[in-house]
Amino acid sequence: MPAVPDPAAPPWRVLVVDDEPAIRELLAMVCAYEGWDVRTAGTGEAALRAVRERAPDVVLLDAMLPDLDGLTVLRRIRASSPALPVIMVTARDSAEDRAALFGAGATGYVTKPFAVAALTEQVRRAFGQVAATTVRP
Repeated sequence: MPAVPDPAAPPWRVLVVDDEPAIRELLAMVCAYEGWDVRTAGTGEAALRAVRERAPDVVLLDAMLPDLDGLTVLRRIRASSPALPVIMVTARDSAEDRAALFGAGATGYVTKPFAVAALTEQVRRAFGQVAATTVRP
């Protein structure tokens, strides 16, 4: 059951970045079902462009993309948008992978295959961080 939208809350914007169309579509459907405004990107370059042009509130980012790896995308997002929550959604699950991604500034980490409830909970927590630190029109 989707969360009941708070009329006082902003229309939360989520950017889903994954090169696998089926996973990208699944993540987009989950976000749309929750009532969030969702856009998608299939490459790192497209993700960086969407961050600049759309200013999402949260990014769901795959670690393995065809043009730029997720770590590079994460670092570039951090350079331009240091407070933007970025939740990694990846099949990579080694301690080294987690350390590198959190060290580069990942806000959260969900391992594929993922439980929808775990993913949406991390996104909601990220929205809470955004709401606590940002004033949006």
